[in-house]
Amino acid sequence: MAMHADWAAAIIANDLDSMILRIEALPASPYYTQALCAVQTAKAKIIAGRSDLHRQDMARRHPPL
Repeated sequence: MAMHADWAAAIIANDLDSMILRIEALPASPYYTQALCAVQTAKAKIIAGRSDLHRQDMARRHPPL
């Protein structure tokens, strides 16, 4: 995985953060709450994916002795 993919994932996570803030600023509505939960879940999955790929990359670069 190239560094480009990690940067793209970081940009997406940042965009999702912005969406979270904008949704939170909307008036209360169950639909907005559902949208907020979906965006928060997407952000968590992007972060988990980045972490997993980083872990795999480190394991490949530094195998156990």
